[in-house]
Amino acid sequence: AMYMYLGWNCDKPMFQVKDTRQALTMLVDRKAIIKEMLRGFGTQMTGPFNPRSKQNNPDITPLPYDPEAAKAKLAAAGWKPGSDGVLERDGVKFEFDLSLRTGVPVREQIATYVQQQFQQAGIRVRITPYESAVLLDHLDNRNFDAVLAGWGGGGVETDPKQIWASTSIEKGGSNHVGFRNAEADKLIAEGER
Repeated sequence: AMYMYLGWNCDKPMFQVKDTRQALTMLVDRKAIIKEMLRGFGTQMTGPFNPRSKQNNPDITPLPYDPEAAKAKLAAAGWKPGSDGVLERDGVKFEFDLSLRTGVPVREQIATYVQQQFQQAGIRVRITPYESAVLLDHLDNRNFDAVLAGWGGGGVETDPKQIWASTSIEKGGSNHVGFRNAEADKLIAEGER
């Protein structure tokens, strides 16, 4: 089993506010991506666990695809249209590089789709493809804004520590996006026991 994801570098100021990250999710029609680009082979997920796993909580509802609510959420987070239509906050434009691995046509299609969706909301995305080793180096060194990537899992149940624990943020850890959450760390530690 594997999943694809958009990862925001949480050390970048534009991605530090949860409402902004949630709004970005709400701008992407994930069901359309599954239907059109993945030809129906996929399931919308609410976390890193296989939907068939006991670790997955089926009661968690995915954030809706709702561009208007997303725009309202962005405005509430302080993002306002600039003179060129690109959102700004504290004098900084909402524009970023979306990195991805070269040679994966479906990811290129998804990146272009995401770029178009975000553009309609006043967010400028530059698609920056890299050869696999270069992309991994950028991720390991936290030298990226956002990434469209995938993660393959072993069996039906997985240990989230490698990707989601705060201790995995340090150089060489797989928490490339810098996700920090004390409650998640506590639950991961309990799960290990």
